[in-house]
Amino acid sequence: MTEYRVIYVDDDQAFLDLGVSKLQQYPSITVIDETSPQACIEHLCGEGRIHCLVADYDMPEMDGLELLAQVREINPDLPYILFTARGSEEIASRAISAGVTDYLSKHEGSNQFELLANRIQNYADQYRANQALQKERHRNKYALQAVSDVVWERDPTTGTLQVSDGFTGLTGYDSTDVDLSFEWWTEHIHPDDRDRVKMNFNERLSADQTTFSGEYRFRRADGSYIVVEDNGYVLYDEDDNPRQIMGAIRDITVQRERQQELERYHQVIDTVAAGVFVLNDAGEFDLMNQRLTELTGYDHEELLGAPVTKIVHEDTRTEVESTHEQVMADEARPLEWRMTSATNGSFPVESRVTGLVDEYGGGTVWAVADMTQREQRERELQRQNERLDQFATIVSHDLRNPLSVAKGFSEIAQETGETEKLDRVMMALDRMEAIVDDVLELARQGQTITNPSAMSLRRSCERAWESVNTKDAQLRAECDPDVLITADGDRLQRLFENLIRNAIEHGGDDVTVYVDTDENGFSVTDDGSGIPASDRETVFEAGYSTSDQGTGFGLNIVKQIVEAHDWQITVTASECGGARFEITGATITA
Repeated sequence: MTEYRVIYVDDDQAFLDLGVSKLQQYPSITVIDETSPQACIEHLCGEGRIHCLVADYDMPEMDGLELLAQVREINPDLPYILFTARGSEEIASRAISAGVTDYLSKHEGSNQFELLANRIQNYADQYRANQALQKERHRNKYALQAVSDVVWERDPTTGTLQVSDGFTGLTGYDSTDVDLSFEWWTEHIHPDDRDRVKMNFNERLSADQTTFSGEYRFRRADGSYIVVEDNGYVLYDEDDNPRQIMGAIRDITVQRERQQELERYHQVIDTVAAGVFVLNDAGEFDLMNQRLTELTGYDHEELLGAPVTKIVHEDTRTEVESTHEQVMADEARPLEWRMTSATNGSFPVESRVTGLVDEYGGGTVWAVADMTQREQRERELQRQNERLDQFATIVSHDLRNPLSVAKGFSEIAQETGETEKLDRVMMALDRMEAIVDDVLELARQGQTITNPSAMSLRRSCERAWESVNTKDAQLRAECDPDVLITADGDRLQRLFENLIRNAIEHGGDDVTVYVDTDENGFSVTDDGSGIPASDRETVFEAGYSTSDQGTGFGLNIVKQIVEAHDWQITVTASECGGARFEITGATITA
């Protein structure tokens, strides 16, 4: 139930008592009665919750209109009902001119107090509504002032603007020197922004929206433009017409310039070939460029705030963490470490780590370059150096023996005229030619595989069998023709050719060669005499052979082809006692 607190002042105690008793018959009305106007003023000053004042006109200390004047100084909006028996047109006119809320005449009968109670309630309700509106406007104003530079209010009917004290500082205009209106304001919006801002505002109003906001450029008094953020609020009446429009504007020029500068900075670091990232004191990602997300396979959201260890292989985690902790401000340190990607793979990287101290705290800046290609080149160079060592051994040793044989028998033939000695010379030259061919094959097969493709393992094996002098030997390819292997086709065929030759040279002309696959790769097996366990570690060395006719390079060529594919090869004994070569790490699909 709504409560109405009323001060009723009348110097006639009897009539005052009657009025109080009649008004208090209404449970919602609480009456504070006074016979003295001065006491009424004192009570009004000390009582915060008064919703209406009822006063007689003819009182000894001051009349009702003089009391009204003092009440209006205390509370300009408080409902004031002049309730008097001394009624006249002159008093009524003076009362209306003085600003009384209502004028009622005393007369006989109880219905006069019923009318008075009804007027008290109606005027008190209006007073409360106006007080609530003023309170809302007051709170909105101070709330907006707390977060904004300039608070404004627009009259929906006239379009005039009222602005707070920050207006001059923001715009350079003196609010007393310009005719502030919505039209004046929009004229000072940048031409490229003006239509957009007006359209947005009108669309929000036509849709009965209570809020609107926007950013635009505003022309200051000196002709320069600032970027402002404008946020507004609309209150509607019961007919859905705007009754109050107010808002706040703040200058965001500096923020937008910093944002543009930051965007330009991001564009610059995103064009850098290296991965760049910034770690805070705790070793967590604060910033990273696009190249780093490409290197790691993580997107920006996955890395931001995550520890750097998310992309560091465990083998180099200690080095990365200690470098982050120890590097000083403006100091730069090189560091090589292994980075992990979202696919759990790792690769070598080289970083330049710089210490960072700014207003946001400490940290480090990392510039990272992928060193995978360099590491591959280093491994390739090492393999080439090893092959050069092998070639030097071949030239100095393996070719020297048949060359000496050819030279010796040539001298004998010249001295004695025995031409049959030249047959021995030709045999020696044939052996030299075979060694040279194998050396060239060895050099080619050791090169890294760059473009492997899927092919039938069985067909590759069968083509190799057709290109070798197999004599009475037999091939049993026990894998399905649809089984595919990813490899370099030419070198895979050379691998099979050398393993087949090796089986025939050491297992006999009637040896049987078996080719099969398993979950880890494929195997080549024969039923020959096999390879002794003591020789299995050395059979892949260049020049090693137990056959007088062999060059000793066949199995070394096999090993070079296997390693060029990043496969592995081992030799064991087969179930029938022959040799079994197992190649693992190959990609095989059915």
